[in-house]
Amino acid sequence: MVVQALMYKETEDFLIKQIVFDLAKPGFELAFVSHRTNLYYAYFPKNAVAPSSAVVKLLQGLFDLQRDRSFFILRNRIYTTAPLSAMCQGMIKIVAKRALGNVQAQNHHFPIPYEKIMVGGGGTLAPVSFLNTENQLPLEQIKNLEEASK
Repeated sequence: MVVQALMYKETEDFLIKQIVFDLAKPGFELAFVSHRTNLYYAYFPKNAVAPSSAVVKLLQGLFDLQRDRSFFILRNRIYTTAPLSAMCQGMIKIVAKRALGNVQAQNHHFPIPYEKIMVGGGGTLAPVSFLNTENQLPLEQIKNLEEASK
């Protein structure tokens, strides 16, 4: 029984690393979760200065795509190539169950037995024109406003 559990864990690790290898996109973080025969995934630009991440895009995209079933999907472990930020951990605590960050890619020549479904808009950021005027202020002006309010 213990040997079977270890073999399952090893196979699962190979599969997770293979998924990262197959879905990796240069310059982007990746987050994904599997449920039954589907693999839901999302991208977010690496080093982007924005209050978001691949995990956040995945969670939001799943709620948009599978509103009624997202609760069941998010009971599964979420994997991401990025470290889990405080924001990611907070959102996972509220809407999901568990997550693992810093997953590395490795090619095991292992077939991925899931239908791949991208959620969350492909990792692109909304242009500045979609932000309200307060959110379009230059960083220096925001710093000056913070200093003036003290």
